[in-house]
Amino acid sequence: MVDERARPHGLGETVKTITAKGRQKGWSLGERKRLDQVIRKHGVLSVPPVVLLDLCEPRDAGKLLTNDEDLWVSVLMPCTISFARHKKPDRASKKRQDSYFVR
Repeated sequence: MVDERARPHGLGETVKTITAKGRQKGWSLGERKRLDQVIRKHGVLSVPPVVLLDLCEPRDAGKLLTNDEDLWVSVLMPCTISFARHKKPDRASKKRQDSYFVR
């Protein structure tokens, strides 16, 4: 499942806020990746900034991974949040809004 959410702050501030909230809640924070930089190295220069942040809630993940019938869920781990300069019209206000995606 992918959920799209409005992003009220700039890209850097949103990544910083979500990272801090994750730490407060005891989530394990994985690597922060700049997908746009990887793609630009291969010659695609028109890619907007895209930050991928991996998070994992260790207690819930541990419960799932210790049960053989639930191991299939590991393909969805860790939770990845994609922060990008994705702009689309807000239906209510007709203004363009930034958003981020959570899987």
